[in-house]
Amino acid sequence: MSQNDKQKSSKGSKCRDSDQTRVKEIDGQMAEIVHDESSSDSCDDCGDCGKPVLSTHKSLQCDGCGFWHHVSSENVRKEVYALLCDLDSGDCLLWLCRKCMIMHRKIFTKVQQSQEAVEKLEEAHKRLEEKVDNIMATVGKSSMDAAKVQECVEGALKTQSEEEKAEAVEQKKRIANVIVHGLSEPKASTSKDREAEDKDVTEVLLHKMSCDTVSVKQVTRLGAPPGEGEAAKPRPLRITFETEDARNIVLRNAKT
Repeated sequence: MSQNDKQKSSKGSKCRDSDQTRVKEIDGQMAEIVHDESSSDSCDDCGDCGKPVLSTHKSLQCDGCGFWHHVSSENVRKEVYALLCDLDSGDCLLWLCRKCMIMHRKIFTKVQQSQEAVEKLEEAHKRLEEKVDNIMATVGKSSMDAAKVQECVEGALKTQSEEEKAEAVEQKKRIANVIVHGLSEPKASTSKDREAEDKDVTEVLLHKMSCDTVSVKQVTRLGAPPGEGEAAKPRPLRITFETEDARNIVLRNAKT
């Protein structure tokens, strides 16, 4: 929603009316809220700078948190602001402030991850059913007693459980990993010394990012080592941290 010099009169739109009438959607219904001239400028504060949002200010109301924001504080382009001012309540277009946009992206990512997890569970369940069907078809119902059937089913369930546990462990490992490109290949002759050299380089890198307290569990070069005399690019270095939180600290400091 927006307001600009009280020049537009479009009830339910993203601009305030000149008579300080606003229409907001509350519990699925449109409710008209009327403010007088003396109170309208004092009840809304900018969600960014905290200063009052007057009717003469170019501002937008976030469809997520409901707070008003000065256009200058949100760095909204002129053409975007003009478009939102022209919209009415029937247009299916929302505007979110920067804080709400970050929050909505995180929620969307979580939902997407949940959907992927559900799909994997469904695939695992389907594979389990196929295994049981194959067992029943191979042995034959007529020649099997109840104990044999139970033994076969329990074996299939145990195999499925082990596969799921292995997948969960692998996912947990990947969560704490960071891949770094461009680090020079170690010069040591033995694999143990090369790993130690990579660890030293990793500690220097973490120190430059003010991450001295972060614990590194393992460093691994990905791919086959280059031959002698080859001018190939250095292999990527996979750094495995002790926890996911440690990895997140490194990624956050790397952006600053």
